[in-house]
Amino acid sequence: MSRAAQKLISASGGKAYEIEQSLAIESGNPSFLYRQNTADGNKKTFTISFWIKRFQTGKYTAVFGAGSATGSSGGGVESVFVINTDDTWGLSLNGNVNNAFAGDDVLRDTSAWYHLIGVLDTTQATESNRFKLYKNGVEVSSYSEANTHLSGGGFPYQNFETVQLNGDDKYHQISGLPGYDGTDYRIDGYLAEFNFIDGTACSPSDFGEFDSVTGQWIPKKYEGSYGTNGIYMKFVEDGSSGAIGTDSSGNNNNYTLSHLSDYFIYKDTPTNNFCTYNYVDRHADVAPMILSYGGLRAYKTSSTGYWSRQTFPIEGGKWYVEFLLEARTSGNVSIQINHGATWSSYYFNSGDFYLNGSSHSVIAAASNGDIIGIALNVDDSEISIYKNGSSILSATSFTNDGSVAADTAGNTMIGVFHATNDSTVTVVNFGQNSSFMGNATGYANKTKQNNTDGNGIGDFYYSPPSGFLALCTKNLPTP
Repeated sequence: MSRAAQKLISASGGKAYEIEQSLAIESGNPSFLYRQNTADGNKKTFTISFWIKRFQTGKYTAVFGAGSATGSSGGGVESVFVINTDDTWGLSLNGNVNNAFAGDDVLRDTSAWYHLIGVLDTTQATESNRFKLYKNGVEVSSYSEANTHLSGGGFPYQNFETVQLNGDDKYHQISGLPGYDGTDYRIDGYLAEFNFIDGTACSPSDFGEFDSVTGQWIPKKYEGSYGTNGIYMKFVEDGSSGAIGTDSSGNNNNYTLSHLSDYFIYKDTPTNNFCTYNYVDRHADVAPMILSYGGLRAYKTSSTGYWSRQTFPIEGGKWYVEFLLEARTSGNVSIQINHGATWSSYYFNSGDFYLNGSSHSVIAAASNGDIIGIALNVDDSEISIYKNGSSILSATSFTNDGSVAADTAGNTMIGVFHATNDSTVTVVNFGQNSSFMGNATGYANKTKQNNTDGNGIGDFYYSPPSGFLALCTKNLPTP
């Protein structure tokens, strides 16, 4: 994704509708939200609208499902809104998780927020009007994989009714399928502004608009009716983890949480996209660096060194990033910075600081649980390093002897390198979550500190140095 595209997604002169937070759902942790209906809804007409930023591609995902059971007891299911293993996406109306009615469109940019809409209205006489998919305000023009409940040209037959969705006593679930309690089919991504509209076939203009200056698709609040079982999930954080499942539609159709807490609420949203580790730009060996929890947690267990870098190439400016050493028993673990033709690194385990492969100084080693802050002044080619909020390296200039190949665009990249045969874990915070997942993983044990940068943006554990900012779209210069 280009830097311009990253910036434009939130460019509207500060007048656009703002989404304040998102919910990070990790498939390795069986996280989901669910509710049992208390009345029949409309089984012929509905709309699902949400924003999603994926952690990984190539994985079958049930974003929204319906079924006759919860827990692990199985039962009849309908996947409803799915992303397939080939990264196409759409609706599944007959419960066959491998046979969704998908658009010929793919979701493969893990640095981007996508707005997706699925609409079913089987009361329409014209078959092509019974089913619609939209991405970022634009209708998907072609479809494939018609399932056994669809007819003719691949569209639902007139007055087709869902079996599980909107049934009295049936379960609705965000992330995965009701009755399957493990990690199968869970979302791997950030989810924001989730709307389920019971009984209305909506259009993209109900949820977003094209910015008059940039032409980018931006969100706006839905103002219509939600119907009997409809919901609006803002994924609220207010100190009570139960608030995440609060329905803000006015229906009070609140959802119950499973394996979720406030630690999973992030500042990363469609209106302020934050940097993460890059699922593409990482070591491509047989066992690559394993990324999880929103592309912020990196770990490996093999004996070869692996690295991962970030999604936003840095062209200039002053930026602050925090790294938590969550777990290390042996071997080298380092933060690495590539600035054009300059390479530097800080080693957690020894405290060594290197420039272009040569030892520059020994500053301070870090132990498990320590937080290392990196302040990068790209404009002046300087780096400062902090350990648990205290300075251990002040404004040291990069050298530029050309001994290390530059990033192809001459940009600054920052990431981690793990070289150990034991389980090693680091967690990065570009400003979206200072808990480093907190107790959610059972390792970090950090509590959000809510320190912002000089623009009032972000959530850092320690206050950033004056003039240094969170790496997010609101802080990027306007193209």
